[in-house]
Amino acid sequence: MMPLVEVIRGKQSSDEAVAATVKLAQKMGGDFWVATPARDRFLAISAKPERLFEKLRERAEKEFRRLPYPITTNLFLVTRDGVAGTAAA
Repeated sequence: MMPLVEVIRGKQSSDEAVAATVKLAQKMGGDFWVATPARDRFLAISAKPERLFEKLRERAEKEFRRLPYPITTNLFLVTRDGVAGTAAA
């Protein structure tokens, strides 16, 4: 069964991060939400089921406050065509 939340941690080069994101997109198989609360953290969850969206938002906000080098609490909707939009925290 596919994990609903994927966490990519650690210091990766930009190329490694892009490759991990492409692999994640293939694994998710459809639209998904992503968060980048801090420099070394990337969270993703499939767009369905929608009930998990709030859990991702809460975790992104928590890690934004807790981790060094915060980036944003915004969530981004990723589709096969690219980033479709954001859901501001």
